[in-house]
Amino acid sequence: MRIKLPSIRSFSLLSSFLLFSCSTEGVQEDPLIPGDIDDSTEETDSTPDGEEEEVNEPSACPVAEKAEQRDRFVVVSKPYGPGSVRTPDYEVWTLNQNLELAPTDTLFSMSRSFTGEITFRVDGSIGAVAQDDGTLGVFTINDEGEVQVTHPAYEGEFEATHVSFDPIHPDRLIVMDRRWGEYGGGLYEVMLDCEGRVVSETKVVTTKVATDMTWIDPEHLLLSATSALDSGEPQDLHVLNWQMPNVSRETSTFLFDGELVSKSFVAVTSNKRHLLVAENSGLTSAPHRIAVYEWANGAMEFVQLIESIEDPFDALISPFDNSALVVSGFGDAIYKLEYDENSAAPFGSPVEVANPALPGHSVMVQTSNTEALALVAENVGIHMLKLEDGNVTDLGAVNRSGIEHIIGAIGVQP
Repeated sequence: MRIKLPSIRSFSLLSSFLLFSCSTEGVQEDPLIPGDIDDSTEETDSTPDGEEEEVNEPSACPVAEKAEQRDRFVVVSKPYGPGSVRTPDYEVWTLNQNLELAPTDTLFSMSRSFTGEITFRVDGSIGAVAQDDGTLGVFTINDEGEVQVTHPAYEGEFEATHVSFDPIHPDRLIVMDRRWGEYGGGLYEVMLDCEGRVVSETKVVTTKVATDMTWIDPEHLLLSATSALDSGEPQDLHVLNWQMPNVSRETSTFLFDGELVSKSFVAVTSNKRHLLVAENSGLTSAPHRIAVYEWANGAMEFVQLIESIEDPFDALISPFDNSALVVSGFGDAIYKLEYDENSAAPFGSPVEVANPALPGHSVMVQTSNTEALALVAENVGIHMLKLEDGNVTDLGAVNRSGIEHIIGAIGVQP
């Protein structure tokens, strides 16, 4: 039996639940250490026998252009209901142009999602999320905030742990499976039709213990994993050249030593010059760390190590290339790091800018040419921070009381 070791982010999320369990009888405990890995998953070829390789062409589905300054919808999961019952529920919130955030009466059900990020197609019309049971939840949302669930729990060959839309093909999802490669671990391409229904799935990359991914640009994917493709192991960070159907590994690097290391997030500066990867294991004596690499000419060069933030759980990079926000899970804090791309150590010392209660995953949306909004899931609400002119303003949180208002996964329309 192989056991996935829990990172400090798992304990941080559990704390949110235990906060209520002290005063609520009958609360069920979340499984932090899964049991046996299912070894029934088989790897599929990128190009099935007898089929021609697919040309990397833009999607045929229409994608409407949206103004930056507009009303948007935020979608969150609600993993608990009244009486501490585990629930598969999701909720729609409104975010207007004045940055006023409020829950609506729109609820829908798929499968349970205790934490994570809900990703949206570039026009915000389709949303997708990796769910606790390894399934993929997919839904559409119209301009009135009406939701149609197309897949409440799509069961693929994968066990989904993270999902992202392909930036070139808005009808394709990249689904991460964090298991060992021989048990199905890897990256899968899932094709959707224009209504958000799954058409096909293909395993594209074999990985081992993949934990996070983000796009550097439309043709390069940044991935944290012990191994990817032909990298060997151990590694920490990989850049994949994503030109379907020929995905290749451009470069890899190793910094964090030890089998118990848990990599929490990866991030990319908006100018594509610097890459970040964080380590926040709760089972090692090493300090929690954020490594910074310079990315140029197809290679990564280590330039900085940040060790002063407890439990670097998630990060958001300013679209204006002047700062980064790092969420400290156990520290109940959000830190701002000034960014100077021409400095030998590009990120400055962390400065605390907010104190959310038990913060979780975070998302960001650019709302104008000079303004962006960060949304951070916290205990029973959403914390907001405005980024403008190099400054970060804490707008506080929209909170409600009761275990049924614990926020799990979170997403905002682009």
